Amino acid sequence: MTNTNYQQQATNFLTSTETKLTVTFKEYGKYFDDDKQYRNIYICTLKNSLHRFRFIFGDSVQNTNNGEKPTAYDILAYLTKQSKIKYPVDSFANFCREFGYDDDSRKAFKTYKAVKREWENVNKLFTAEQLELLQEIQ
Repeated sequence: MTNTNYQQQATNFLTSTETKLTVTFKEYGKYFDDDKQYRNIYICTLKNSLHRFRFIFGDSVQNTNNGEKPTAYDILAYLTKQSKIKYPVDSFANFCREFGYDDDSRKAFKTYKAVKREWENVNKLFTAEQLELLQEIQ
């Protein structure tokens, strides 16, 4: 499937779920704690009749270097990867065991809390059927 097809699927998903995506430039900087390169950072908002979810998105270095803004596909693919949509995030110990984090790490705990918060917000935005459709985009 071509990149254009993925983008069209993402746009169709947003339309079919009556979800509006707003992407606003925030800053040019380091997004990840251990980032070595600068990238464009955006504030993204997904809003529908069920919920409103606002989050920070660090774009790819390639998009940044090419002067491109992230697409709906970029944002939705990020959420499905970051939020671990297929499985609810339960205990910190299980999260560390499943994803290979050290359970005695503050950084791992910070990641766990962020992933859990994102998963909860994504689940408020979409129904179970819509989440299945979202997973098929990538």
